[in-house]
Amino acid sequence: MLFRSNSGWFIELLSQITGIEDLLPDPMLMGGGLHETVNGGRFGVHRDFDVHVRTGLNNKMVFITYLNKGWDPAWGAALELWNVDPPSCGKSIQPEFGCSVLLPHGPDSFHGHPAPMAAPEGRTRRSVATYYYQNGAGVQRRFRRVTSVFLFAHSSKRLRIQASRLLPPILVDAIKWIVSR
Repeated sequence: MLFRSNSGWFIELLSQITGIEDLLPDPMLMGGGLHETVNGGRFGVHRDFDVHVRTGLNNKMVFITYLNKGWDPAWGAALELWNVDPPSCGKSIQPEFGCSVLLPHGPDSFHGHPAPMAAPEGRTRRSVATYYYQNGAGVQRRFRRVTSVFLFAHSSKRLRIQASRLLPPILVDAIKWIVSR
């Protein structure tokens, strides 16, 4: 699961689904990985962190997959997605095996399972979470220079001949104009 959730094709799929470009996985799994709640445990309604504590990247979303076969809703511990104003549970998602949730991060993305879990002895609530980030500065910098700048231009006749064979004439003329200035 973790290997695939960090693969390029999966991250590109998440970008297409959400419209968020330049997503990055977290190879350190800070806050991610395997989560387990024991009987009586709960996770207060909260909003996740804004910035990765080690990389400084902006938190954009978390992808959660539940690993609980035969989960009985009577045990509680459903993921609750909360409205902010007025504070109330807007949606409840049972932590059933294979159920996956893509939760965007934002000022209103409050969630948790606040009531204590009441599962039979020996049963735990398990999930795997992977966070995805974006480098805000990188998105802005992408539109700046993306090519190398050479101190010394190569002036060999052979290179000019090869370039004129490969490039369209208008581009060759433009290069000649730039070099002559």
